[in-house]
Amino acid sequence: ERGGAPPPGCIWTKQIARAVQWMRTFICRGRNAQRSAAGITRVWLLEAYLGRGPKMSITFDASPFGLGAVLQIDGRIVRYFANKLMPCDEARYGRVTGPCEGQQTWEALCILVALRCWSKFWQSSRIRLLVRGDNVAALQMLLSLKAKGTGPASIARELAIDLGDGTFRPDIIAHLPGVANVLADECSRKFDPAHQPWQIPRVLRQVQEDFPVIRDANCYIIK
Repeated sequence: ERGGAPPPGCIWTKQIARAVQWMRTFICRGRNAQRSAAGITRVWLLEAYLGRGPKMSITFDASPFGLGAVLQIDGRIVRYFANKLMPCDEARYGRVTGPCEGQQTWEALCILVALRCWSKFWQSSRIRLLVRGDNVAALQMLLSLKAKGTGPASIARELAIDLGDGTFRPDIIAHLPGVANVLADECSRKFDPAHQPWQIPRVLRQVQEDFPVIRDANCYIIK
């Protein structure tokens, strides 16, 4: 049974296991061109340096039952998703859908899902990317790639890998007051029993809906 100091020349592996796993994942992705070409190649264009890329914003929100996000490019809404929280989410993060206790985890997860769902718009090219939402803790997680709590901390490590694969990080992270976060909030409540029957907001009726991948074990980089 473990107790006290480790034997001479040894350390307790639990203290460094997560950090070593993350570094190993990051390095292996960079070495494997087939899995992560962005990990070994970076391209910087003049228009990126001059700030002439398109303006893109991702607005996100989460409810105890679902995730919602809206993508805008140069001020025009082009994509959205209204995604249900699933048993696989509950199992991975140790939270139950419905109660408010999991809210911080779901807000953080919504950022991860949105950035992965729309990675083709930002990961390999220079754009002016604004990420905004009404949850300060989730925005701080994206800014620092660190978070308190098992769920948000796990999501932060996934985000760090994603941003490491990309050519650029988001330019601006902004807080959006809850009363102004209407569309993303409405999308997140599509599967809320208290908001039935749910209707798609009028402004989104002609916008393409995206469907994020199922978040099973294969969806995550760090197992």
